[in-house]
Amino acid sequence: MAVSNTDDFSLEDVKNEIENNGGSTTNSLVEAFANANANGFDSSYQGNKDSLLNFRNYNHIIHNILVIGTDATGAINSTRFHTISNVSATSVVSVKFTYIGNFVADFSPTVSYNGNTINIGYSITMDLNLDPSTYVIEQPFSVAWTNCDTGTNISIKMEVLSSSIDTVPTQNSSTISIYDHC
Repeated sequence: MAVSNTDDFSLEDVKNEIENNGGSTTNSLVEAFANANANGFDSSYQGNKDSLLNFRNYNHIIHNILVIGTDATGAINSTRFHTISNVSATSVVSVKFTYIGNFVADFSPTVSYNGNTINIGYSITMDLNLDPSTYVIEQPFSVAWTNCDTGTNISIKMEVLSSSIDTVPTQNSSTISIYDHC
């Protein structure tokens, strides 16, 4: 939580805001300014950064808007991955994966989760522990191709439901296609 938006907070409040959110040890006002995130100051109070009151409404963690996407490398029939980036601090991000469909040229693949065959529409929700980095998120379903048929693929949707720190964007999902690659 940010330093209070009042004028009765202490250096201890500033110290806790910095240290409890990944900042360096802070034992003085000079160290507080040295260890502070420059973007965490409220522009109404930041002043010359020479007074404890400059930390009014200070927030050491700047919340980002998560970026949801996909990633693919190699040939057009390569496996595609979901991505989550723009994570501002170590946090828990809740996601839901849904097996939304397949395009079958000749043979249907078998899609499973934890060893059990699932049908189109099956969803699983899980929490991911993320830190500031770009994450390639592997979908949790297994696919067994019954025949080598390069025209067959399945689609998996990932929806970001919540984040313990950052903001979930309005466009909170991505869909990938996984192609038969015998």
